[in-house]
Amino acid sequence: MKRKIYRMIIHILYTTKCPQCGKDVGYMDGFCNDCRKKLTDVKESVSIDGCEKVSAVCVYDENVKQAIYVLKNYCYNSAYAFALLMSEKLNKENETLPYDVIVPVPITKKKHKLRGYNQCELMAEELSAMTLIPKDFKSVVKSRETTDQKELSAKERQSNLNGAFEVRNKSALKGKNILVIDDISTTGATLREMCRCLHSAEVKSVSAIVCCKTEKMGEVKID
Repeated sequence: MKRKIYRMIIHILYTTKCPQCGKDVGYMDGFCNDCRKKLTDVKESVSIDGCEKVSAVCVYDENVKQAIYVLKNYCYNSAYAFALLMSEKLNKENETLPYDVIVPVPITKKKHKLRGYNQCELMAEELSAMTLIPKDFKSVVKSRETTDQKELSAKERQSNLNGAFEVRNKSALKGKNILVIDDISTTGATLREMCRCLHSAEVKSVSAIVCCKTEKMGEVKID
């Protein structure tokens, strides 16, 4: 209820917009109906080493690129819009109850300071409120800077992330079923490294849900 009132107040001050086309929408809406219909839904799960299940909401294409851009550049309604789609997908797959905690993919302190926020944390905040699954923003950290993944090959992406994540509070996650949140997955390198990191804390299981996947995700093999 508090979140609903908060969104209503923000809507009065700054009209809520569709993150893809910028059209005015209701204060509890994410994507407008037209943009939602254009999204290419992902029905299959993707296999990632160490991950029990990886779900993606939609394919990364021209129909969602603007929404991802504003998510990374802080559009108020973008994190909510994607979290709403994630919640719908988890409910459809009956996957909300098995998870004990939501863990967003972390960014370094330096990057957080420059950007002012972590978009995965914003989505995790919204998804936690929708599903009542607790969130944990402190136990896993990104302990070193890495090269921008989009400039690298599949093998380079994995090497670039090796050892980049660290569990600082293993006791908080030990024995729990973890749901990792990320925005886009291309080769699965980020999720693969998150899984390796989390399993070092003796978690019970790791699953993941992402906003978008590239069309080739799951076909890229890393030796």
